[in-house]
Amino acid sequence: MALTEQDNTPNETEKENSTKSTDAASSEKDRVKSENMVEDRTPDQPEELPETNNETDQEPPSVEGLVPDFGLPPMDDWEKTREPPQPNSKGTLSYIDPLEPQQLEPENLSGQDLHDRDLSDQQLQGQDLSRANLQEANLKGADLRNANLIETNLSKANLEGADLRRANLRGANLKETDLTGADLRGSDLRDTNLQGAKLPGIPRYSDVSFRSQTVLGRTEPLRVAITRNYEPTNEQVLTPILGPPACKMDPIPVDVLVKVFDDDPDFYLEGSNLQTIETPLDEDSVPVLFKLTSKQLGPKILQVEFYQYGRLLGRVDLKTTVYETVQEMPLVSNQTECEIGHWLPSPDLTIRINYQEVASGKYNYQFTLFNSLTCKLDSNSRQYTQKTDNSPKVFLQSAYDQLNSHETPSQRLEGIGAWLYDNLFPAKLKDLYWHELRNKVENILFISDEALIPWELLLPANPQNKQREIYDFLDKGKDRETAGFLCVKYRLTRWLFGDDSPEDNTPPDTIYLDWLGLIMPVSHLESVEVEKAEIKQLFGNKTWEVKPVSREKVCRVLEKGRFSGLHFACHGEYDDNSPEWSTLFLEDGDTLCPGDLNGERLAFGEAHPLVFLNACETGQGGYTLTDLGGWVKKFINEARSSGFIGSIWQAEDESAAKFAVAFYKHLLEGMSIGEAVRLARLSIWRENDPTWLSYTVYANPLAKLDKRQTTQPQ
Repeated sequence: MALTEQDNTPNETEKENSTKSTDAASSEKDRVKSENMVEDRTPDQPEELPETNNETDQEPPSVEGLVPDFGLPPMDDWEKTREPPQPNSKGTLSYIDPLEPQQLEPENLSGQDLHDRDLSDQQLQGQDLSRANLQEANLKGADLRNANLIETNLSKANLEGADLRRANLRGANLKETDLTGADLRGSDLRDTNLQGAKLPGIPRYSDVSFRSQTVLGRTEPLRVAITRNYEPTNEQVLTPILGPPACKMDPIPVDVLVKVFDDDPDFYLEGSNLQTIETPLDEDSVPVLFKLTSKQLGPKILQVEFYQYGRLLGRVDLKTTVYETVQEMPLVSNQTECEIGHWLPSPDLTIRINYQEVASGKYNYQFTLFNSLTCKLDSNSRQYTQKTDNSPKVFLQSAYDQLNSHETPSQRLEGIGAWLYDNLFPAKLKDLYWHELRNKVENILFISDEALIPWELLLPANPQNKQREIYDFLDKGKDRETAGFLCVKYRLTRWLFGDDSPEDNTPPDTIYLDWLGLIMPVSHLESVEVEKAEIKQLFGNKTWEVKPVSREKVCRVLEKGRFSGLHFACHGEYDDNSPEWSTLFLEDGDTLCPGDLNGERLAFGEAHPLVFLNACETGQGGYTLTDLGGWVKKFINEARSSGFIGSIWQAEDESAAKFAVAFYKHLLEGMSIGEAVRLARLSIWRENDPTWLSYTVYANPLAKLDKRQTTQPQ
């Protein structure tokens, strides 16, 4: 089959001579190219930019490039990436020069190197292109129906308008591929890498409705659907859902979770509180119904959350009032803004943890699992409930007791992790994790209503012999072994999504650090000055040091600035009884508390900043767990930050500084925030120093740093 055509036809003699010379040249060229294939290389480190020294109250200087180049070096400094040729169906290595037209038989396409080839509008229906290298190839408008594309490299390829109906793309690499207008109905996309793929969206709208007034003991349906259009009324608050990509595909599954539990004091729910909506492309979805019977009088709030695979899309809150008698029962509707599509990036596993006090001193913890395509769960293996007498605060206190019940820090932390896992995880969930999940997932996101329980410290055990999990890693060329805490083995983060969270406050896919504000009071500690100098060196003239570090100045920066990142390095003191008044110590006796910040006036939140609170607790005679809830709620819920990092117990100064620098370095290298944190932990690991486990991270574990042009912060 011809993939390209010649414009002219030579005579027979010329053709024969040309064929001989071409065959010889091609053979020699193939041999040379096969011997000189270039493997992928890691991009160079970002160039260090000159340091900027700011005087007191001085604005940062004007610069032309507002963001350092976090990407690849110039093209003329490195060779184009090409993957080595793969064996074809005959067991030989094949290499196709993308600049020369070739006559290829269909059976020779498997394993071929077609890097950067122009295959636009080609008829490739039913062809075997498995494990071929089509990186950066132009397949615009190509007919690939029923094609075998198993483990094919299609990264950065142009598949705009391509027909991929019933194509087998299992395990294919479609990273940063343009799929605009492609037809993917019936295609197999299991284990496919679609990170950064171009998939434009089209508007969709949720439709959630319930009675604004109802009668005690009456059963009413909570109706949930996804529609293409709407006609807003005075009772409706409707915002768009950005929906399926602008290409043809199968219906998109969207999970709907209603926050009503067993033994719920307000409502009795008939059936499960988790259902799935199949969202078609060309019509409204069929609604799902949750039948609720009211149990108590008074005003109530119904919460409905939306997920796609492991991705949190948003939440809808509906207000209703339960009366003994009522004459009119009008419907009320609400929506939340989301983005849905087949291949939006999502963690391998998202664990939604809801807890509710169902009676005096009685609590239900419900674990709902949402999984990506790479970690498919049976519909009966997605929800688990643990009933207990302990509130989150009691669990925190119990964990604190464990912290001080062992002689060494490592024993204390293992005690906390084991105690939390044994007492909070339901038995069936432990079995599922150990036998099915632990070797299938890489990224985990915990979403909870509270910031008290250190979920990242869970230490799993074999359900049969109770042996704790062990994690092996390489430290300075030596093999090390540590307890297998979840945050060590996985790229694990968390997110706060409680009753007072904005309905659409979901963890973003992208982190921006155009301007990093440094709030670092003058310190007698050498490690703090080293931390400041190394961060400035990493970011160059994209840092701005806030001076003087007073409450007035810091509040003014937070209320009027346009920072995309804030880095605090100071001492702190946490108030477990009143997290809103946990204190950061600034300069000249000034302090800063979460209660000092007015969330509605935090203008810097418009940039969705990343906030790193590297505060070491003072005045403690040992390690104590602390409640970061006041700061997390302020920065995540009110300021709408893209991420928050903080320490949940006293961190050792030198280790804390090294962790921060390692984290930023990995982030600038292009790693996800989950991987950057995990590697930063391991980089500061030391015997009897638990600082490496002290950090908690609120963010999307897959989020990466991006660059954009912005104005200087004011």
